[in-house]
Amino acid sequence: MQVISADAEKLEVLRQSYNILQFDGEADSAKAQNILQLINGLSVLETPKVIARHPANISPEKGHDSIRTAVGYGEQNARQYIDLRFRPAFHDLLDAPQGYVDGAAINVFDTRFKWFTGNGSSNLRLESLSLFNVVSLSPMRRWRKPISWMFDFRFDRTQMSATESVRNFISRGGAGVSFGQQALIPYALLMGEWQLASSYDKGYSLLLGLQAGIRYHLKTSQFMLSYEIDDAVAGFELDKKITKLQWQYNLQVNHAVRAMYRRTQYDFFNDEDWTLDYNYYF
Repeated sequence: MQVISADAEKLEVLRQSYNILQFDGEADSAKAQNILQLINGLSVLETPKVIARHPANISPEKGHDSIRTAVGYGEQNARQYIDLRFRPAFHDLLDAPQGYVDGAAINVFDTRFKWFTGNGSSNLRLESLSLFNVVSLSPMRRWRKPISWMFDFRFDRTQMSATESVRNFISRGGAGVSFGQQALIPYALLMGEWQLASSYDKGYSLLLGLQAGIRYHLKTSQFMLSYEIDDAVAGFELDKKITKLQWQYNLQVNHAVRAMYRRTQYDFFNDEDWTLDYNYYF
């Protein structure tokens, strides 16, 4: 191994080593703390540089690439399907946060197909197309009390029965608060939603509701749990309760496995859906 004599080179190697440990979720390990002490010792010879322990402060080029493709297996109301997804940009709350603002997400043209198989037949259908989705979960601090918020515009489906679904256009938004710091972010948002569908009575449904959940960043994975209640205040009676459980394990910077479970309870039907996907970023 080549001997590194210059302090600047030593400092850069130590910083890269710390970044790798930080990405692997080992920023609190004894090894990482020893490296930080060495960095601080050498930094007196250089222009001071803050080494942040928050994963979002890793430079963007060290984070995952923004284009994501996914393929996996799922089951919806006892019907098996192949899950196919493509998102050209940029980042969601389940993606590895390194290199991105933690608690923030922007998704553009996030597309999902379901290829139903079984019973001797196959059926490929467009499940959803998210035109634009943005989320900002900014935890409240003693000296700072920001508003957490989200907006979502997409084409989607409402499952009316085990085999029948209705295509619709959804615009929804919410505002509220989030708490915590670093790994854990609990949040609560007041929600408003407007759905347009020719199959609905009056052609639309206007809903108001509340969403509460948590996001937790583990060493090499992200976990989210949320529960939402929406009541129709005008148009088609589409009262619903949504329970969603999501988890992603980061295999490498651009490789991950993601699992999702969603249960939507309507007055007329309970829709259950789960998937297990492999995600690749490029």
